[in-house]
Amino acid sequence: MIAALVRRCTARKGSGMADRSDRPTRRSDDELIALLDESASWSGRDARAAILFEAGSLRAALALAMEREPRVVALVRGEDQDIIVFRAQIESLASVR
Repeated sequence: MIAALVRRCTARKGSGMADRSDRPTRRSDDELIALLDESASWSGRDARAAILFEAGSLRAALALAMEREPRVVALVRGEDQDIIVFRAQIESLASVR
């Protein structure tokens, strides 16, 4: 189920852009903590990669994800979906103030 979500979230439609499929989509807790209050578009996704909500920062997305558990299995940053945060890491980061 998680592998399917990653494929759906990282699938690229023929945009003419260089292939970035080798670019990592996961980040360490420390890297994500540094991004907590950075303004960016984050979406909460369910197991079918459907968007459940959108937030303007990782901190706001974490709060929404914890309110709507367990439906939210991942948080995805931006249209290019360059960062994916899965449930276990969401729970670990949610306690960071």
